[in-house]
Amino acid sequence: MDESKQERRAAILRLARSRGRVCMADVRGILPYWHPETLRLDLAHLVDCGELRRKGARRGRVYVLDAASEPAYESNHLMG
Repeated sequence: MDESKQERRAAILRLARSRGRVCMADVRGILPYWHPETLRLDLAHLVDCGELRRKGARRGRVYVLDAASEPAYESNHLMG
């Protein structure tokens, strides 16, 4: 996978982690120089890989973190 693809997907996941959910407008806001279809494909890949889940349809669609992809609460909060 090329590095720019990895960087875009990592940026999308960081945004989802910080906000709890993202929509296409959010993603376009942080990655404005990429074509919307490229960003849509990145979101679809993250859904297919189990990193994000789709909620809603079309214009109202948001992407939320998949609970299984998040580290356990204990490991996040009890390690330090």
